[in-house]
Amino acid sequence: MRAILSFFLLLTYAGCARAANLLPELKVRTADGGSTYRIGERIRLKLSFSSAEARRYEIDEASYDRSGRMGYESFQVLPAKGWSDPLQDYFQNRVLFGGGLRGFSALSTTPFKLEIDLNEWVRFEQPGVYTVQISSGRVSDIGGHRKGEEKPLSLQSNSITLRIVPAEKEWQQQKLAAIASVLAATPAQMFSSDSSPRKQAASDLRFLGTEGAIDIMTQYYREDESDIWGQCEMGLRGLPARLRTAAVASLKRRISEPEFPVFSNLLSTVAFLQSKADDPGSGVKRDNEGESILLGSPEERKAEEDAWNLAYQSLDRKEGGARTATLKMLFDWHPEHTPPEIVNDLNRKMSSSLLSLGARDQQELLDSHWDVLRSPEIVPVLRQMAAPSPDAPGSKEMRAAYRGYPQATALFRWYEVDPSGAHEEILRQIGSAHPTLYADAIDYLPSESLPQSEAIWADALKRNENEGRQGVLLSLIARFGTGVSVATVRQVTQGKIGVWGCREQSAALAYLVRFDETGAPGMVEDAVAARGKDKTGCNHSVFTDVGQYVSNPVLLAEAVKALDDPDNEVVLDALKFLEAHGDQSVEQPTLQHYLKWSDHWRGHESRLENREAGKLGPSGEAEIGKELVRAVMANQGWVPSAAELDAAARQCVGENACAEADEIYKKSAERPISISFWDVGQRPQLTLAQFTPGTMELLEEKIRQFPRGTRFNVYQFGEKETKNQVLKQRIVKMIEDAGMDAQ
Repeated sequence: MRAILSFFLLLTYAGCARAANLLPELKVRTADGGSTYRIGERIRLKLSFSSAEARRYEIDEASYDRSGRMGYESFQVLPAKGWSDPLQDYFQNRVLFGGGLRGFSALSTTPFKLEIDLNEWVRFEQPGVYTVQISSGRVSDIGGHRKGEEKPLSLQSNSITLRIVPAEKEWQQQKLAAIASVLAATPAQMFSSDSSPRKQAASDLRFLGTEGAIDIMTQYYREDESDIWGQCEMGLRGLPARLRTAAVASLKRRISEPEFPVFSNLLSTVAFLQSKADDPGSGVKRDNEGESILLGSPEERKAEEDAWNLAYQSLDRKEGGARTATLKMLFDWHPEHTPPEIVNDLNRKMSSSLLSLGARDQQELLDSHWDVLRSPEIVPVLRQMAAPSPDAPGSKEMRAAYRGYPQATALFRWYEVDPSGAHEEILRQIGSAHPTLYADAIDYLPSESLPQSEAIWADALKRNENEGRQGVLLSLIARFGTGVSVATVRQVTQGKIGVWGCREQSAALAYLVRFDETGAPGMVEDAVAARGKDKTGCNHSVFTDVGQYVSNPVLLAEAVKALDDPDNEVVLDALKFLEAHGDQSVEQPTLQHYLKWSDHWRGHESRLENREAGKLGPSGEAEIGKELVRAVMANQGWVPSAAELDAAARQCVGENACAEADEIYKKSAERPISISFWDVGQRPQLTLAQFTPGTMELLEEKIRQFPRGTRFNVYQFGEKETKNQVLKQRIVKMIEDAGMDAQ
């Protein structure tokens, strides 16, 4: 009996040991296999993660964070003296916005490998022998857990031993010369791999820790050095206290140089280094209540203002692109107490310099700073920006712009200031067989029909086999057509459903939905059913894409049918369309689908919300539950009563759906009712209580669904004071015209 019991205990012990061994494993070694390094020499480590249990553990593959460095790894270094964290002063008591592109994957017996620079966290300052061990929190236990209940693990690596020796001056000079040669030989690249020569050289430069390295870092610390300025920034901010004064002096020389473009990060770095040079290791000062001051100490803010003033004083000496970039930085942000005459000077200079900016900067300014730039005097500049551009260098054919292009944004802003002049230009650009605007670029125009232009577009459509050009023509026919081209559109569409791009397909379907009530339902159903390897995947966005042009009983009925589709993506698309464009006819069918879905999943919440390692976000079914809640409780077509909202919220199942229902219920109860807008150009983002009208027209429609006398509070999202008063006044007028009260 004892022998049997002993054998059983032995098996139990062995089973527990095997279970313990199933935990993920982290191994670390130096990437080059070395163990001896100079002070200031980059030490590259290779981390290897693996698991004997498949599909249970998930790893965050991120290797970059906007804050400046990743926070998943920590380092235990012995002895505790002779080294320091180079960025401790910078990250201490400072609120930073992190995030960045990342992926997740399931761990397996095949190791996931990641390389990092030890120097980001550990700066060796004294020669000696050190032992390094890493703790990592980037692995989570996913298996068997619901969303939000994943268990992060703290994995401990093996230890490695490093011998740190002094850096000879000759080695430092040779290393710096080699770095400078690589950086000078290769131009900046918007997208380059971490293994590119420039990025490798910048990483070496960052940790070298010499005055010569400082001057090269400040030389390349400019926004047009897109692939390496981030390394230069963190290298400067991570300098030891003895080198900070030299770094401030070098940066201020750069600010004053005529050919050096200054961007906002540089000012922040000057301020940080100067405050730390004056009071090293002080951390961020705290207010009377003991909370961190987000913008740094008063000394740091004062140093940043001084650097801004130095850049402003240098502006008129700047040349070419350096002047334009510095001007935009000064215009984008200025200290709170900047004299009005300086602000007005920057506004004037920015208005006259729009044409010298790149397309991305032009777009940003017209979207985000229109409140400052708006004036009749800017019309000549907008007219030039709105001119069509060649499809390719040397091409006679003009590129067609859609919403979001600088050309389209310039036309929109021109229309706001000078409607008749902009309208004339729009008709000129679209009224030929080679139009230069997609319909969505001009969706702010009042509804109108253009029968003469439609005949030209339809004729061009029959003769043009280029899919892109067909898309432009179809979009205009769908937006401004009269119905006389149904036969032409049907002919061109023949055999293209599921094969065309989504832009082309949705425009053709929109026209037929508007003018061919008999044939359109079948074509919409064909588009939804078009799936498989040889199809474009547009079946996942049929309703929201077509809904950009039209919403009518034909399309609403087809969207309700699609709620029973076996493809979750099709169902989600239909729900989003129904929420955005629904009317009373879809209220009961949508509610019935919500109740049916809730009954199906009630009691099975854990299965609804489980996910496997490497699969992000909630399951498709959980997303459907959330969208059903929105389609019932936040629909464009009706305003539910408090009792109806309460009844719908009580039917929710699962964390996603119930959190959404709770949020909607709270927003619906706020008084006065809030209307917020975020001015992002042609298509402002709008909210009214729990509703999200997609256009100003839909907002007006929604307002009129409330009882007369309802009180609304209108404000610009994210702003203490409303910047776009014109847009606010337009919303206020909608409210007052509907017999309601606006605050």
